[in-house]
Amino acid sequence: MELLRDTGVFRVGFARSRGGPELNSIEQTEVIEALSYGDAAAGWCAMIGSDSGLYAQFLDEPVAKEMFTSLDMVTAGLLFPVGRADRVSGGYRLTGRWPFGSGITHADWVISGAFVHLDGQPEPGANGEPHDSKLFIVPRTDVEVIDTWHTTGLAGSGSCDYAISDLMPPIGVGVNLAMLDGHDLALATHPTVAEAVRAYENTMLPRSNALAEALVDSADFLLKAEEQPDGHDEARAPQKKLKAQERQPQEPPHSTT
Repeated sequence: MELLRDTGVFRVGFARSRGGPELNSIEQTEVIEALSYGDAAAGWCAMIGSDSGLYAQFLDEPVAKEMFTSLDMVTAGLLFPVGRADRVSGGYRLTGRWPFGSGITHADWVISGAFVHLDGQPEPGANGEPHDSKLFIVPRTDVEVIDTWHTTGLAGSGSCDYAISDLMPPIGVGVNLAMLDGHDLALATHPTVAEAVRAYENTMLPRSNALAEALVDSADFLLKAEEQPDGHDEARAPQKKLKAQERQPQEPPHSTT
């Protein structure tokens, strides 16, 4: 884990204005893809943990600086609104159990999705959604990790369930990816939030695809290796082709008319 941290992979999403490398989506995908060919679980944990810089872009700068005292801090958790957040005086009370907390055993912060309730009833969203949802970031020390991850694949990802019980998240660490109007604790009042949304959308899917490609290639290699008399064939080993490069957008041809 510390070897991964020392490479700087967890800071790839931080903006240059905050001291980070601000890698674009293609560059981040290449990093995750290369790690995944070496060890798929390591690539998966790097992909999850490196989202700290993306989440920081949704927070007011003083809050982000207070939370992420180091750019190498890890954020884990499940974004789907599995939990429940009851609106109360001064903030929210967060409760729930979330599956697939990849990387949570070595995380510094945990981000979790929850549906919002007011006076026991679903609270509609500001944009007309029948039930509003938000993301809440809390310290890892406030989260109970439940030992549920016993698998034959990606065992090293530590994707255990985790639970939060009647916790009031710190003021200022609520994130709402769907709204750009600064609604309550969304902290989306500054212009850069639109850029953060685009960065999030442009980064998440390509990195997941890169890891999936590495997994498929590795599985294909193992199956073919079993067919070889000696059980191994270097010529068929999966290659780090950095397929992200193949997905780079091409410039349109210049018109001659």
